[in-house]
Amino acid sequence: MTLQHIQQIMLEMAQDNSTLKTAFEQLNQNAIAFPQNSVVVSPILKIIQSSPPNISCCESCITIPFPQQYSNQIQGLSRDVADSLGGATVLPNFLGWWKNQNGEIIPDQLVVIKSFTQVKNLANNWEKLLASIHYWGKMCQQEEIAIEISVFASGSVLLLISIES
Repeated sequence: MTLQHIQQIMLEMAQDNSTLKTAFEQLNQNAIAFPQNSVVVSPILKIIQSSPPNISCCESCITIPFPQQYSNQIQGLSRDVADSLGGATVLPNFLGWWKNQNGEIIPDQLVVIKSFTQVKNLANNWEKLLASIHYWGKMCQQEEIAIEISVFASGSVLLLISIES
């Protein structure tokens, strides 16, 4: 039985039990809305629930590694991400490796562009973000760009975006 099943059973019991119903109402007044399948360790959940009401759950994150030598293009892409999703963070100095067509392993200095947003906002801006990734990828003569989309409590997916020449 999952946590979600237990929560559903308790909510059904609260319909007929005034004490449980009152307890849930009081809990919900201070609770933060977490996605359905979320699992938060109890002591941490208590700290979060007792925090000010201006804290909310951020549902998704997009991560874009990009070659560090293209500083103007990094600024352009990160501004596009910030414009679409409400913010972006550029993390410098990552070392990456890739295999070229000759089978040689090539080192590459990378930055990582991250943005945290709500799932709906990411979905609504997906086409705009994809167009931006294609545009800046072409400017830097990249063959492919890997991006990671993480959704809270649902894991993540890594997408390999082929950049048309």
